[in-house]
Amino acid sequence: MSNNNKKKLKLTKEETVEMTYEEMIKRYNNYIIKTVSNMVDYVHRKYEYLTILCEYEDIKQVGLLAAYDAYRKYDYNYGYSFFTILKCYIEGRIL
Repeated sequence: MSNNNKKKLKLTKEETVEMTYEEMIKRYNNYIIKTVSNMVDYVHRKYEYLTILCEYEDIKQVGLLAAYDAYRKYDYNYGYSFFTILKCYIEGRIL
């Protein structure tokens, strides 16, 4: 994505920003990594059979790709927080 592809993101009830995917990753990288890691840990605990089929790092990569899809498909007009959508995409991809 180039810098001219800014998207309007609702972060909280009060905070709305316009940013590119690259800006979003730079600003919220720690949150995204933490969310993905927590979800991967959850999957490994709850669905032990997946650990036989997939490596931890593979599942983590799937979660990170979900962050890109969440950004790409997010629509501000629905009124949901971007972080809510982000968690749903990560969970959906990993599970």
